[in-house]
Amino acid sequence: MVRRKEVLLFGLIFLSLFLSLVIISAEACYIRTSCLTERSPREYPVMELSGTTNAHGGLLSDTGLTYYLCCDFGDGVQETECTGINTG
Repeated sequence: MVRRKEVLLFGLIFLSLFLSLVIISAEACYIRTSCLTERSPREYPVMELSGTTNAHGGLLSDTGLTYYLCCDFGDGVQETECTGINTG
């Protein structure tokens, strides 16, 4: 009877760990020519990039850069978040 309880307890612990790993989704960022805003999870633009490797970055309000850094978490960079003087 003790052995059966140990097996049952082990099974419940294993099932709980497995389900928690399945439910937790990984957050990720991608470099794309446009962010996928019509899918779930939605991708939010963070900044513009000049290329996919060794690239220069720019604000979203800049024009002329071909690529975007798109992340599927948060709410993207708001226009007011990248203004002001960098003091650091």
